[in-house]
Amino acid sequence: MVSDSRWIDFKHPELPKRVGLIPEIDKYDAGFFCCEMSMQARRLSYILKLKGPSFLTDTACSSSLYAFEHAFKAIMLGEIENAIIGGTNICLDPWYTLQFARLGLLCMDGSCKVFDKNANGYVRSEAIGVVLLQKSKNAKRIYAQVIYAKTNCDGFKEQGITYPSGQSQVALLKEFYEECNIDCCSLSYIEAHGTGTIVGDPEECYAIDEVLARNRKTPLLIGSVKSNIGHTEPAAGICSIIKGIIGMETGFIPPNNNFNIPRDGIKGIVEGRMKVVTKKNAF
Repeated sequence: MVSDSRWIDFKHPELPKRVGLIPEIDKYDAGFFCCEMSMQARRLSYILKLKGPSFLTDTACSSSLYAFEHAFKAIMLGEIENAIIGGTNICLDPWYTLQFARLGLLCMDGSCKVFDKNANGYVRSEAIGVVLLQKSKNAKRIYAQVIYAKTNCDGFKEQGITYPSGQSQVALLKEFYEECNIDCCSLSYIEAHGTGTIVGDPEECYAIDEVLARNRKTPLLIGSVKSNIGHTEPAAGICSIIKGIIGMETGFIPPNNNFNIPRDGIKGIVEGRMKVVTKKNAF
């Protein structure tokens, strides 16, 4: 399925051979490919006759964005001129769903209620998403321009390894906008990770509020594609990028589902500095 998806997307453009292939794949449900994980990217490079760097990334829910960052930096450094970046999640083994449920991450009613008072976890979902990143001089069609890319890691936390750190996200956002020299007040919309988990949404929204939503004349619009399609886990980042591109192409931000009353712990939304997109808003 992954091979077919990439071939459909990229068989038409006449790409140079110095193309990097940086897919992400969920290691848990990859057994049906009947080969070693290290061969997944290589197989795609073989099919598409690509000779650039070819490797997988696995950083859980940030995997496809982590791959995107590495592709962006490789292009900026002149190592490659084009990159195929993919994110994949196929849920074949119910054991892993059971494990996530026992960790308290999943909702039992089948909907991601991101930012909402009744948020109680996320729904696992499947996706195969692929984007082509190029230098503008090579691009036949430009859907969006990438200004910058950056990630970080929480490191040690007293709350435990799975607890998301709002402070680490604050640090990342500050560094990101300082390094790319973009005024935070110029932002009109932010696509959040927004899973609908008990801890995740408040921590992320705290960081967004602290860095991006202060000193604004109008509320910062915010949303998450997980309210529409569920949480595609390692493919989530690519799905968010695709949602943003669709918004720019159509001129409208896709609205969030399942949002009625803001969560008490998300002050930025409760106090009006941030606004969840629930209707068809102009981009």
